[in-house]
Amino acid sequence: MEKLGQLENTIIIYHSDHGAYTGTYGVREKAPGICSDRVCRVPFYMRVPSGAVGKVSRQLIENLDIAPTITALCGLPPLESFDGKDLSLLLTGDDHPVREVAVTEHAWSKSIRWGDWRFVHYQRGMFEEGGDWGELYNIATDPDDFATHYPSLDL
Repeated sequence: MEKLGQLENTIIIYHSDHGAYTGTYGVREKAPGICSDRVCRVPFYMRVPSGAVGKVSRQLIENLDIAPTITALCGLPPLESFDGKDLSLLLTGDDHPVREVAVTEHAWSKSIRWGDWRFVHYQRGMFEEGGDWGELYNIATDPDDFATHYPSLDL
């Protein structure tokens, strides 16, 4: 883009829809812990003209924030159907929270992340015990997801 003289007229995005264990805990793929931090935390890099270069943000964002962000960066009005948030201010170096929680959903589990916490709920029948299961992680003190388990929650 630089050789073509288009770098300052181009938005560059690199991201993934999910992470993977890649051998962590001896697991080679993403299942069965689809809602673990290793799977939910994904690479997301964005370079925009006149954006903050090299800025790293720890704010919670979701993949559905990409469309409203591109729309705003292009100077277009947001669509009423957008559920995502505009991340433009993060790209200028402002590090205020964009959202209070981030949600991950899968056929077998659902999780909610807020601050240093992640709660994962596994639906009834996922495990042999037959009850609902939940896991609560404090990511700051438990970065490897060795969770406190709450079997048979009445959710």
